[in-house]
Amino acid sequence: MSGPHHCSADCDEHPFESGPNDTLYSCIRKESIVTLNEAVPDSGKLVFKPWDLRYDDTDIVESDADDQLLFQVPFAGAATLKSILVRIFPNETAPHSFSLFPNRTDLDFDTIGDVQATETFEFPLTFEGSHIFEFPVKTRLYQNLQNLNIFFTKSDGSDDPTQIAYIGLRGSFVPFKGDPVVTIYEATPRPSDHPKVNQEEVFRSYY
Repeated sequence: MSGPHHCSADCDEHPFESGPNDTLYSCIRKESIVTLNEAVPDSGKLVFKPWDLRYDDTDIVESDADDQLLFQVPFAGAATLKSILVRIFPNETAPHSFSLFPNRTDLDFDTIGDVQATETFEFPLTFEGSHIFEFPVKTRLYQNLQNLNIFFTKSDGSDDPTQIAYIGLRGSFVPFKGDPVVTIYEATPRPSDHPKVNQEEVFRSYY
């Protein structure tokens, strides 16, 4: 296995004119991203955009049955995560927090409430403009990543839809030598099959 490298330099098909040089954009298996509770099928994978399209609102994702969105993001190798960037809107569609679950292929809305999040981050209650927030993570907790689950929700139990305009990941990456393991998820669960996660079960991991 070759040494770590930054994806924007070595494997990005559309190099950035500006922006972070440690982006993991091209190291994500974007065609295999699954988003649970998305209103429009396959819209969730489209918010993982190159840096120069971070303010392009042609593609956004909106939740369907309630405010919760669960992204299951596979990598084309072993990634180390340094930070996550999220762009949201300053209105009722903004999520209040998101939780990270590395290297789990068994999570859905039935199981995620029983699992301790590795970290949970909160957005400011008020902000102006469509803002990109960057959240540094505890890198030691996100090494040798083959996949990452990102769970967005609102703390007030609102059933108003959540919208996300952009998600970016920063870190380093070692490509797989062989073919990655493909995991099949239920990409479009029915609303009746989507029990809402108990907020306390997720927020207890915030620190």
